[in-house]
Amino acid sequence: MYSLLLLVFFQDLKLPAEIRGEPNQFITIIADTPGEIVRFVSVDPGLSIFPADLLANKKATVVTGPAGRYRIIAYTAMGGKP
Repeated sequence: MYSLLLLVFFQDLKLPAEIRGEPNQFITIIADTPGEIVRFVSVDPGLSIFPADLLANKKATVVTGPAGRYRIIAYTAMGGKP
C-alpha cells in the first residue's frame, strides 16, 4: 500500500490530506477550487502522474507508483492558467 501526502499552497484549493491506494493501481485525485485548471507535481521520485492535457477534468489527476509514501504539490490560478 502507498499513501500520498498532498501539499496545498493556495488557500482556495482544497485536497484530501491523505489518499491511500494499492501499489501500481490508478488513483484519482480531484481538487476543489474555483480555479479552472489545477496542476499537480510529484515531490518524490517514483510516482507517475498522468499527463494533465489528456484528462477531461482539468481539476483532477491520476497517479500510480510502487509501494511507498509520496508527496504531491497542487497549484492553480484565478483568471488564467497556472
